[in-house]
Amino acid sequence: MSLPPKITPFSATPDIRYVGGIAGRYTFPDALEHSVYSCRTASLSPTAVVIAAAVKSVPGDRVGLRLDHLGLLNGTLVQVLPDGFRIELGGSQSERSKLAAKINWLKKRSLRQAEDKRLGTRFQPKNPKGHLSIAGVEVECFIIDLSVSGAALSAGITPPIGSAVSLGRIEGRVVRHMEGGFGMQFSQPLAAADVEAEATAIRSPASDDHASPAASGSSLPGSPASR
Repeated sequence: MSLPPKITPFSATPDIRYVGGIAGRYTFPDALEHSVYSCRTASLSPTAVVIAAAVKSVPGDRVGLRLDHLGLLNGTLVQVLPDGFRIELGGSQSERSKLAAKINWLKKRSLRQAEDKRLGTRFQPKNPKGHLSIAGVEVECFIIDLSVSGAALSAGITPPIGSAVSLGRIEGRVVRHMEGGFGMQFSQPLAAADVEAEATAIRSPASDDHASPAASGSSLPGSPASR
């Protein structure tokens, strides 16, 4: 005889849904290279999660996803979206009940927190999609977080430390590598109120004074072809 589900202060119904950003990292276990990328949730339920991410795969591929406060989740990519993709989560009924309780805890926690954008404090931008320019070539990236003096980013390439890069309209350099991405330091600090708009801006096409590395056949620093 099976025991009834344990009731806790955060027990929730299976249809509970969290809409908001939870930071995380993911990988595609079946890929030839097991790279780790950073992401952020857009929505989450006990059966599915939509994440904002720069590096995508194809429907049917397995995904290993580790989210802050929730731990490791496994599932299958079922839909590619303009700014990320949707994952159908696996797990037993018991595991989904536990996830529902964690989601309920997150919802209650988020109500007690206010977004903090004070000088020097890192924060998650409302729109995590960015455009990174390196060696004259622009690539899409995922903005993990921002501050007045730098950013943590994730992309399909990892520029070498010291590389000059631009994020939106902000110039800077790569100063560190980390699991799932890299850190960029801005050339000069920005006003806290301007950081997000400048970082997520799309630069106007520059005049082609010289051919880009892609056009000339050279590869980006940090890309597979340059290694």
